[in-house]
Amino acid sequence: MSLGEHVGYSFEYDYNSIGAGGSVAVESEDKNSILTYSLDTFFDTVDIIRFDGTDDEGSDDHISIAGTINLYRVLSPKTHGQFGLTVSSQSGFLETPFNSVMIQDPVTSAVTSEVTEELSDSRLRAALYGTVRHSLRPGLPWSSAVATTPTTGRVGAPRARGKLKPPRRHRPPEPSRPGVGPRPCPAKRSTFSVVSAELPSR
Repeated sequence: MSLGEHVGYSFEYDYNSIGAGGSVAVESEDKNSILTYSLDTFFDTVDIIRFDGTDDEGSDDHISIAGTINLYRVLSPKTHGQFGLTVSSQSGFLETPFNSVMIQDPVTSAVTSEVTEELSDSRLRAALYGTVRHSLRPGLPWSSAVATTPTTGRVGAPRARGKLKPPRRHRPPEPSRPGVGPRPCPAKRSTFSVVSAELPSR
């Protein structure tokens, strides 16, 4: 079991937010599943500024609390996924201050009134989510790291994770001598590496 926590603060000219949360993660005995419980809270203060810059309504508070249950599972050596549920509760000033609809006179096109966005003071939401990922390349386990060359397409032997060799440095051309031009640089070989995240196997 592992524990995690976070605390943060952010601000803009019309917005201040303080956030805090924590999580508990439990790993299964076969090391193929991780179940995580998390709780996050945010306490915000909003300066109510309308679309035309009017700010005579002062400020208001906005509180958000969200709880999440997340399951990560290794389904096979090449397939893994995660599934979860998040339930959130919000209260306070939930509108966007500068959202409004202007009513115009059909003849003069003059603005006769403004209708601002109005929402309830509380809101409860729930969201289900899920992701499944599968490696379609045959013979490439998640924990391997291979290098291929575009010219031959041949796959090299797996290298140790985190120990890929850096690209070779090429020598600069030597200064030219009288009657002799500069030596050309060694031919460059373009390579690329594919590194995948290590997943526990059954």
